[in-house]
Amino acid sequence: MGAADTVVSQSGSNTNTNTNTSGVQSNSKSAPDSEKAKIKPNAGKVLLITPDPEREAAALSFVKQHHPELAELLTHLKESSPKEFERAIRDLYRASERLAQIQERDSISYELELGLWKARSRAQLLSARLHMADDDGIRKELRATLTEEYDLRVRIAERDREKVSERVKALDEQIDRLRTQRDKTIENQFQSMTKNAGTAAGSKAASGKPGKPANGKTSKKSAKPPESTK
Repeated sequence: MGAADTVVSQSGSNTNTNTNTSGVQSNSKSAPDSEKAKIKPNAGKVLLITPDPEREAAALSFVKQHHPELAELLTHLKESSPKEFERAIRDLYRASERLAQIQERDSISYELELGLWKARSRAQLLSARLHMADDDGIRKELRATLTEEYDLRVRIAERDREKVSERVKALDEQIDRLRTQRDKTIENQFQSMTKNAGTAAGSKAASGKPGKPANGKTSKKSAKPPESTK
């Protein structure tokens, strides 16, 4: 379920939600005190991480810019169903971050992906409204939006193919360049690595100095007087 689905479905189910909640509360009141003591707070509940204010502001700014109608519904959802609002904000923030990353890499892909998100968000909103109240006008708009979404998916695939083709072309040029410069590059590397090898060996031989032991000290033998023979 997308953010638009969440917003519209929750807006239409507030009455049922409130009724169910009151029923749960009445049951808990009738439970004995001994049973109440065994019930742990938040038992069986999935804890949701509340979005921080900066992320919420970024998500709301994004949706106000690209889907104002959804932004208006989010305002009502925040008051009527805070948990669903938090989930919608998380989804919208992830979408905005993903699009921002695409924008940094490729402006053409960004425009296509943004258009796809807008069409998909509108389609989700129209679908949710259609389930609440069937209307020929909404059906017509939904079909047109789905057509736009599909065509954008095709254009995104074509753009991906263009980028792959550009990459293959660049690799072909690199391979041709490497093949052309093969012998010359190897020879230059060989000359560079052997340039001073003969000179260094000749200088060492001409010095005639014996090498020092590994400890850097020359050993001295103590002279002993010849033993006298009797």
